Amino acid sequence: EVGPVVEIGMRVAKSSTLGFQLRFAGLGLLSHVISPQNYELSSMAFSLSFQKLNPIANSPNRFYFGGIAGVQFGGNSGDIGTSYEWKGESIALILGLKFGYRWRFPTKLFVNVGFMGGAGFNIKDDWWYLTDPTTILKETGAQINPAAMVELSFGWEFGGV
Repeated sequence: EVGPVVEIGMRVAKSSTLGFQLRFAGLGLLSHVISPQNYELSSMAFSLSFQKLNPIANSPNRFYFGGIAGVQFGGNSGDIGTSYEWKGESIALILGLKFGYRWRFPTKLFVNVGFMGGAGFNIKDDWWYLTDPTTILKETGAQINPAAMVELSFGWEFGGV
């Protein structure tokens, strides 16, 4: 996964949070760097995340682990500017586990560094050539793709966890 993420989380237990995320893969700088030439990606995902923040003795910082489940809606196009230019639409269910480290500061600012790994299960994966947009080609069979995300995030705690 590449691109910015906006998350709003709330404490659901003494050291656990539940968060709602929006991810915008097409807006990320990395998505443009790793994409092939003449290829565009625009996708958005809605996710629910859970994390358990584990105290460290004599430190305000925390190790965390948890999970994420979401739905990603995507659009892409390739071979742009050629006679065989194509567009596509996809929907995928994303499931994963995550872990990392949270630095907590007296100002209530926090910084997370972590990793999420899991799988994406395609629900829809259609594409078509722009020269014949009425013929939609559907990818068939179970498509399960690895999903991974490196996290570098910051935010503010209200009430502490």
